[in-house]
Amino acid sequence: MHFRSISVAFALIAMVGCGGGSGTSEDTEILATFRSTVEPYLSQDLWTGPECYDASVFLTVPAIYACRTKNVEMLTALRSQFQRMLDTVTELPSPFDLYRIQYTYFLAKFMGEAKRAGQEWAIPTRLPEFIGREFSRLWDETPAWQWDTTPFPGGVEEKMTWKLAQGPTSRSYYRAINDDEMFTVATAGDLLDYARRTNTLASLVPKLEAAVALGIQAVQVRGTKTSEGGWLFNRGLWEQHSDYAYSAYAAAPATSDPPLARLNVAEDQSHSNRWGAWLQSLEHGTNSTPLAADMRDVRNRLSWQILNRVLLPLKLNDPIRIRFTNYMDGWNGVYRWNYVTQGPGKGYGPSELSGTPFIGWWGIIGTPGMRNLCASMALQFPLSGDEEQLYSYETTRYRNALITDPQSYRNGFRRMLCLMAARL
Repeated sequence: MHFRSISVAFALIAMVGCGGGSGTSEDTEILATFRSTVEPYLSQDLWTGPECYDASVFLTVPAIYACRTKNVEMLTALRSQFQRMLDTVTELPSPFDLYRIQYTYFLAKFMGEAKRAGQEWAIPTRLPEFIGREFSRLWDETPAWQWDTTPFPGGVEEKMTWKLAQGPTSRSYYRAINDDEMFTVATAGDLLDYARRTNTLASLVPKLEAAVALGIQAVQVRGTKTSEGGWLFNRGLWEQHSDYAYSAYAAAPATSDPPLARLNVAEDQSHSNRWGAWLQSLEHGTNSTPLAADMRDVRNRLSWQILNRVLLPLKLNDPIRIRFTNYMDGWNGVYRWNYVTQGPGKGYGPSELSGTPFIGWWGIIGTPGMRNLCASMALQFPLSGDEEQLYSYETTRYRNALITDPQSYRNGFRRMLCLMAARL
C-alpha cells in the first residue's frame, strides 16, 4: 500500500526508531525524563479544577506505557497520585463537565490497562467505586448541557439517544456527537471490562453496558467508512458552529473578511486525536465479537486516514519536517478563528494544529503505521525554531509550567510521549 503522505526516508527512520526493546538507550531516556517531568507533575494535586483537563491529556500515554511495560516506579508514582486524590476528595471538584469526564476517563483507562496487564496492585482500593460514581453522575443522574436550549434532565444517556435518533435540526451541530459524550461512553468501556474481569460493580453493569452500546452505535451511525479505506466522524455537521466559521479559508483571513465555512467539513484533527483511545475502550467494553471486530476495523481505517490524508508529504528544503493538516479529510484551512482562548484576529492557520499529535495519543491506535509515525516525531527533537513556533499553541487559559508550550518541547516531555507512543 502506498502512503502518499509519509516519505520513504521517514518510514525507514521510524522503523529504526521503533526498534528499542528493554535496556536500550531510549528506554533509559524515557525513564530519566519520566523522573524529571512526570514525577514532579504527579506530586501536584492534578485532580483539581485548573489542572485536571491538561493532566488527563498529558498523562494518559505514560499511564498506558507504565501498565504495559509493568514499570514499578512509574506505576507507583501514578498510584500515589490517585491515592492522594481518594484521601482528599469524594468527587472531582471541577465545575466543568468536560474536565471532569476527561479526567475520569484517564482514571478508567489506567485502571483497565493495569488490570489487563496483571498490575492490580497499582489500583487503589477505592478507585473503581470513585470512577463509577463520576460516570453515573454524568450518564443519567445530572442534566447534560446542550447548545442553545435547556439541558437534558436524563444526562448524557438522554442527550446521546436524542442526537442519534434526530433528523435535521435548525443548526446541524445540535445533533453532532461531541467529546464529553464520547469520553463518557469510553469510560464505560474500560470500567465494564474491569467489572467483568473482577466480578465487581454488579449494580453498575447494566448502565455500563447501555453506555458502551450507545457509544458503538454513535461510531456506526455518525462515522463514515470511506471508499479509499479511511474513516471520518460527524462529517458535515459542524458547518454552522463558530469553531468552523472560517474553515473555508486556506490562509488567515483579513480583519474585514466575513465568516465562510467549508461545506461538508470534516472534524478538526486536534479533537480527533482521542479517537484511537475511545475506539479501543469501546472494543474492550463490548462482549460481542463482531462489534469488537468493527471497532478494530475503524481503528485501522483511522490509521489510514491519518497517514494518507492528515500527514502532509515531506517537502525538500522545508524547515519543518512533519506537518499535519488541520482537518481529518486532508483540508488544511483555518480553524477556530477569533476563538475565546486565542483572541480577536487570531486562531489556527494552515497546519497550526500540528503540535497536538506530539502528546502521543495517536500511538494508542496501535497500528504499525502509527507506531512508526510516533517514532519519526520523536526523532525530530530537538526541534528547530520554525518547528517549535508552528507546534506551540498560544492560549489565554491556565497551563501548568511543566506542560506549557514551548516548555514541554524543550524539557523532554513531548519527546518522551512520542517514544512511549511508538511502543504502544
